[in-house]
Amino acid sequence: MLKIWDLPIRVYHWLQAILFIGLVVTGYEFIGAEQAHLVLGLALFIALLWRIIWGIVGSDTARFVNFLPSFQQLIRYVTKQQDHYVGHNPLGALMVVLLIFLLLLQAVSGVYISEFIDGKGILGRNVFRAFETFHTLNAIFLTGLSVIHILVIFVYQLQGNPLINVMFTGHKMMPSNFYQPKMMNNTNALLVLAVCIVLVILLIS
Repeated sequence: MLKIWDLPIRVYHWLQAILFIGLVVTGYEFIGAEQAHLVLGLALFIALLWRIIWGIVGSDTARFVNFLPSFQQLIRYVTKQQDHYVGHNPLGALMVVLLIFLLLLQAVSGVYISEFIDGKGILGRNVFRAFETFHTLNAIFLTGLSVIHILVIFVYQLQGNPLINVMFTGHKMMPSNFYQPKMMNNTNALLVLAVCIVLVILLIS
């Protein structure tokens, strides 16, 4: 039994899921939804910055450099030449990076068209409308990707690979030839989170 996911990664994962669901729900116009959407969007923006920085300085399995697959690794995975991975499998890693990238674009575009920034005054009405259009279309695309992600996770669960349990506990049964990845201190993650909160507050103020 190895510890695969540190606490910051697990907290981020479930926080992202909850915030995204909330953003999808509040994305529809009804009383009070717009303000809630703004608050949830800023929370997700902070979480994304936290995840990105942690993906540079965090635990081994959190670092992008350690799980972005090469072409050869993708081929080995697709052709089932390798079954076990510490952390994400190659396709899972690509999905994670794609989701984080698109969520970041969604958050940035959301801030740009929000009341916090004079988007029309900065780059003009046409660019502002382009950001609005992107924000709407990207939300639909992200929802589709999220559904695919959830379906794949359930397929893995049915095949006896308990990815959901692992993301709750952080621990996973691995063959004896795999070594424990290095885990960073949770205090460091809290410091990174505090920096991200300050950065976003400075941005919107």
